[in-house]
Amino acid sequence: MIIQSVKIVRTRDISHYAWARIAKFQNIDHTTGLIQQLHSLGGCHRENARRQAEQIKYCLAQAREYYDAARTASLATRPVLFYYSVMSMALAEVLLKQTADSRLAALRTHHNCHGLQLSLSADPKHDDTLSLSAEKLVAKPQVDSSGNPRGTFEVWRRSSREYPAGGYQIRDWGNGTSQRAYTMILTPTDSPPPIFASCGMSLLSCLIELPYMAEVLASLGSRLRMVRSTLQQTIQAHSGSVSTTMIVHPSSQDLIDAFGQLVVVDPAAVNTIQINELPSGYIVTEPDPENGIRECPHSVCYTDEDIFFSCSRTNLNEFGLLYVAIHICGNFARYYPDIWLKHIEKSSPLALAIDELCLNMFDRLPLLMISELERTYHVVAK
Repeated sequence: MIIQSVKIVRTRDISHYAWARIAKFQNIDHTTGLIQQLHSLGGCHRENARRQAEQIKYCLAQAREYYDAARTASLATRPVLFYYSVMSMALAEVLLKQTADSRLAALRTHHNCHGLQLSLSADPKHDDTLSLSAEKLVAKPQVDSSGNPRGTFEVWRRSSREYPAGGYQIRDWGNGTSQRAYTMILTPTDSPPPIFASCGMSLLSCLIELPYMAEVLASLGSRLRMVRSTLQQTIQAHSGSVSTTMIVHPSSQDLIDAFGQLVVVDPAAVNTIQINELPSGYIVTEPDPENGIRECPHSVCYTDEDIFFSCSRTNLNEFGLLYVAIHICGNFARYYPDIWLKHIEKSSPLALAIDELCLNMFDRLPLLMISELERTYHVVAK
């Protein structure tokens, strides 16, 4: 169940915008109708859909409570509160996108654990670099007696899908007239990410895949592992011909090369696709999008003009990266308070990075939640 449309958000208060729209999904009749529509359920299944909608209402209510509590809390406990808000959002997403087998009672029977567990290779020291300390904090999957992954995160993963990649579409009518509208350019595949690796994922691996962490990462001696790009599509209205352009903006050559290795192009496009190399970056033009780019790595449309593509095989969407990252931060704060509060007192690189992560989550979490509920990827206007 992939998201197949995009929408520009023009507001100064993103969280207020998102939560105001999330509130309508606490109307049980509205959400019941949506569930029936999404799953093509007839009238005889309305009562089951209604029960699902009622549970979504409760999960969203708790998500908001934890979120509001995080806003008033200090960094000492903010990651913990954010983690439980994310958990509630993940459950609401599961209840909307999956079948009645994923109702809360069933999850409590078969997946009665978080699905992730914090692992420390060593205690992160307050004088460690960010790279060193964040690599020591790892989230690993929880498994059953047969080694199969279980828990809330695993259930969320099964119906998780990549977000579409948006850009501006220009419809050229000739005679110097044209129309410009933001739309979906690249469509994700309707398949879940791979099973979470048994070796887990470190906090650093999450942070370097989130574009809004770029500035603090650079100031702390690390860097984003993404390339900034722009997508544009041009339609000649009279002929109906369509061409798509991807501009990969200047970046480190190793990141540009790594990104290029992850892009899959239809073999039929070898003789038609145009690549113009720049001193740093390049421009790719597809005269025939039907036989062009087939697969791109994970992306984040941070604004309507900036889309960031991963340069690694992370395979988690933005919400999933935030989910894993805040699980690590929340459990570290909860179970290692003696170490965590010392990091805060010393304003360590780890504390500064987690503080920045939390500040960005105030906007990104509700925006991603309303994207899933409305089945439309919400992108902020630059």
